[in-house]
Amino acid sequence: MGNPDAKLQLLEYGAITCPGCAQFSVQSTEELNELVNTGVVAFEFRPFLVHGIQDIPGFLLSQCSGPEAFFPLSEQLYAEQESWLSKISTVTEADQQAMQKMSPPEISTLLGTKMGLIDFVKSRGISEDQAKACLADKAAIDGLIATTEKGTKDDGVSGTPFFLLNGAKLDASSWVQVKGKLVEAGAR
Repeated sequence: MGNPDAKLQLLEYGAITCPGCAQFSVQSTEELNELVNTGVVAFEFRPFLVHGIQDIPGFLLSQCSGPEAFFPLSEQLYAEQESWLSKISTVTEADQQAMQKMSPPEISTLLGTKMGLIDFVKSRGISEDQAKACLADKAAIDGLIATTEKGTKDDGVSGTPFFLLNGAKLDASSWVQVKGKLVEAGAR
């Protein structure tokens, strides 16, 4: 998001089921968008599967309507994370046993359904068929796994939220801390 040639390049690795990531999103959205709109800060978000398979459905659905809808939909998923993530408890012992024999797209579709994510995106203009197609997209699942592996290997990501500013790891986990580092580096 923002000017690709911005002086300050902020990168976040986040997990859609990470409470700290949700808190960062809720606290930062307005001010971060303002900083990005100045042209001095660019923001990149990379999905990181910190909780494994349960992170996949939310990320697949946030990407379902294309790049321009990714940030607004992700922000909504984070803002309402507690309500949909609490539905993970509806995954039964039988579901868990069945998942042992399922492909990743089948597991993603099952979890997306159980967590209410299909209904969540349906109320935001994504059809049920489109949502199910996104949840079953093996190439997209493989891409999420590859991004997670690359983040671990190349950037040393071991948890989320994890931030880099101009390629250097930020010792920060909250918006207040990240904003302070951006201001120190010249953001206004």
